[in-house]
Amino acid sequence: MIKTRLWSVENPKSLAMLAVIGSLAVSLLAFMTDPVLNRDGMLYIDLATQIAAGEMQGSVTDTFNWPFFSWFLAGVIKVSPWSALTSAMIVTSLFAAGTTALMVLLLSRLAQAPGWLLLLFVIALPALNEYRASVLRDWPAWCFSLLAVYAWFRYEDKASVWWLLSCFSAIALGVLCRLEVGAVAVGLALAGLLMPERNCKKLAGFYVMPAIGVLGLLLFLIFSDSGAVGRVLHYLNALNIVDRYQEFQHYGDLLAGAVLNKFSDEYGGQILFWGLMTIIPSKLVMLVGALVLAIFLRPVDWKSGDRTTYLVLFYLWLAVLVIFLVTSLFLSSRYVVFAALMFLPFLWVRFSQAYLGGSAVFRRTSVVVLALSALATSISSTGHEKAALRDAGHWLAARSDRVVYINDGQVSFYADQGYFSYDTEPSFPATVAPGSLLAWRVDRAEQEQLLASFHSRFSLEKIFDSDGDDVVVVLARQKTD
Repeated sequence: MIKTRLWSVENPKSLAMLAVIGSLAVSLLAFMTDPVLNRDGMLYIDLATQIAAGEMQGSVTDTFNWPFFSWFLAGVIKVSPWSALTSAMIVTSLFAAGTTALMVLLLSRLAQAPGWLLLLFVIALPALNEYRASVLRDWPAWCFSLLAVYAWFRYEDKASVWWLLSCFSAIALGVLCRLEVGAVAVGLALAGLLMPERNCKKLAGFYVMPAIGVLGLLLFLIFSDSGAVGRVLHYLNALNIVDRYQEFQHYGDLLAGAVLNKFSDEYGGQILFWGLMTIIPSKLVMLVGALVLAIFLRPVDWKSGDRTTYLVLFYLWLAVLVIFLVTSLFLSSRYVVFAALMFLPFLWVRFSQAYLGGSAVFRRTSVVVLALSALATSISSTGHEKAALRDAGHWLAARSDRVVYINDGQVSFYADQGYFSYDTEPSFPATVAPGSLLAWRVDRAEQEQLLASFHSRFSLEKIFDSDGDDVVVVLARQKTD
């Protein structure tokens, strides 16, 4: 009896706790199989470490103009007994666990399927697993976005001021991580107007908070002189349709002049636009993975406020992605994750219905596919190839008094020399004392060329090679007679 209740969607709190435990286990597996941290994570941690130690030179926003996540990490680092890297990994894992648990709670409202199946369905989602080994400000953004959606549903159920405040507090915290989370507030406001059964009193209470949020944003823009204002203005400028259209037409003309036949040059803008638009569905399918097969199962007629909310948020986020894509001409896969999360409920209701009414073969096959998806998308099969970067950094950190030059930010991060972006080339020291160490991350094919270029003044100290595309070559300045 106890076991049945524990795994039942009728006991969502216990199921959410199991989701937290399962998520932490999967995150641990992801970190263990991917030894090198992502570049964005290194930037956040390096910035947070400088803030915590009071070593920032100039304004924080000079380095990164939306640094609130790094400020939060700085506070954690100050009180944590672990290293900055370990502390950031723990924070990321906890936000990933919160995201997983909230997704489980949201889906538990939709179908009376076995709790363990719901848990496996969410943990098998590649959209989350692909980034479990990455320290990203997106994790708290996703977590707070889902918390806002969950609080919105509870407010619709009970009209409790507590849930209303929780909803907008979550949105505010999410905006501090990623400014785009503000679109969630817009989506919930629209969903409230489109719900089949609207409650005017509930909606009146809901719309008070966005007004306060807009007022707070205006005050921030008026009185703040930080670099964060530039990011807000950049996002607002993206909504300038006339400028965006003219800019995009210019890009289309460049494309036409570069690659198109002269008889097709007038279609440059259209070809560029529709070509870019294919990026969104392709990334969405990739992030949903094998779970997308549920779309071919029998449809489920579930007309409710939940369905309306998911639809509005999904389409609104697609609109955000289109604006970003047209403005920037690129789209990172993680920007599509929230759309995948809003798409997941529609897959879950179909899959759960098919599972409950399906044959034993279908059930067994489904469980195997979900389990394999969870493992395959959590384990990095190529992570060991990057181990040379970490190993070289640790080796150099033990000899930091002799290190005078590192050409790569990731190696520099592990060498406790700070992080710099991949497009920044540090200046080569004017003078190099005998015995000093210099490290280069180079393509395997460029290794011999590097050694030949410096053989007259430097001797080979060590090569770090983990069978990846890059190797790290450490040279030592020869002693002069």
